[in-house]
Amino acid sequence: MPNAILIDFFEKIEKVDVDFSSVEGMAKAVDSRGVYTINTQNILDITNKLGFPVVGFVDRYMEESDRINNSLAADISGYDYLLSKMILCTWDSKYNFLPLSDRQVDILYTYLTTGKVINPSSGEEGDLISKFINDYDIENLVTLNVDFKPKARLHPKHANVLVLDYEVPSEQLFSIGEKLFTFSDILVNKFIDKGSHVFMDPNLQYYLSNGFVIPGVKFRITYQAIDSEFEKPFVTEDNVLKIFPED
Repeated sequence: MPNAILIDFFEKIEKVDVDFSSVEGMAKAVDSRGVYTINTQNILDITNKLGFPVVGFVDRYMEESDRINNSLAADISGYDYLLSKMILCTWDSKYNFLPLSDRQVDILYTYLTTGKVINPSSGEEGDLISKFINDYDIENLVTLNVDFKPKARLHPKHANVLVLDYEVPSEQLFSIGEKLFTFSDILVNKFIDKGSHVFMDPNLQYYLSNGFVIPGVKFRITYQAIDSEFEKPFVTEDNVLKIFPED
């Protein structure tokens, strides 16, 4: 039974059966003797849209090959080029690659081949993020690239405001700084600074604000979908840090 998605050369997408029991089995799926993890912002965007963790891997030694560029794999992952087949699968909180379930294979395949999101399967949070993206036709919802899920809620008075709260696990308190630095770098260099700690995404589809609700423990990102070109940002720093009664 298929348990992963293969992005092959010449823009070919297939459901495939990969042996996840060993590195050798996984490497064989990309015609290699080792694998390299692909966990870019583009892949994280797919995770957020579909509601379950998605990760990729390619040939660790692709630079030694004389293959052509796998343009579709490069486009999906966000790289300029990839000289390798790419496998898309899932993983756990300890970064162990895992097979997709039958339903996840169908959901991911449908998304990659049609762009449609069918019934995300990770529960209420995943559904809510996917619904927000679909309802407002958002191309790229930039999130924090971590391996634990945020708690997703809509603002109680503003239906076009999505709140993601990241409760930082104790074992990740020291590593979260690097993730926050990368996230901040994207905002500073790619987003439009609107003042009051508010940024507008480069596609002009949403405003974003962020900050720690509980220092070092709960990090909040708040998104405001822009319904009209004249809509002003509600998600200023003062408005987003105290939204819910337990804050």
